[in-house]
Amino acid sequence: MKLRLVVAGAVLALVLAGTLWGQDDDFPVGPFRMYATAAKTTGNVRTAELWGVHEDGTRVLLEASDVGLRRAELEGQIPRFRRDPSLLRALARPDLVEVRLEERVRRVVDRRLQDEERRVLVAAWHR
Repeated sequence: MKLRLVVAGAVLALVLAGTLWGQDDDFPVGPFRMYATAAKTTGNVRTAELWGVHEDGTRVLLEASDVGLRRAELEGQIPRFRRDPSLLRALARPDLVEVRLEERVRRVVDRRLQDEERRVLVAAWHR
């Protein structure tokens, strides 16, 4: 009985400390920020897009699953691709001469998605 109280107290103390000072890496005793905070009502929404370019210049949108990744994995690797664009070579199919990683940026104002959008080149690999 005494051991249960000590363990319960320790878990409670960890959860309280994690709630006050924790980050995502401290989950499950810290908050999982994705679900613990609200998004801003006005700001930018960025979506990673992977484009392949054929020799004739035709662009094709590559789904993350086409190259063996999930979208979150692709977006999580953006800093690496930005530092070393040659890493995109591993995602190229034989029929492509270029792979481009772009971010599609759309504006949200008062929780309403605006029509305008812009594309930002993150990294590109050329054969």
